[in-house]
Amino acid sequence: MYGIEADDVVRIVERFVTERRVSVGKHVAIDERSAGRYGFPLKIVFAVEGLKITIVTAYPLKKGVVR
Repeated sequence: MYGIEADDVVRIVERFVTERRVSVGKHVAIDERSAGRYGFPLKIVFAVEGLKITIVTAYPLKKGVVR
């Protein structure tokens, strides 16, 4: 929908999970590094259930960004 590559979303979520050692539940990852490629940082909402990670949504974070 927003032209976001699935590989980018997976990479961002994997990095977030590894760096933060998240537990079960819903989480939000905001990736500033993706601003160069997509024009805005990406906001990714995902849920962790045991060993399963489900991507809920991913979109460019346009509100509240000062350029």
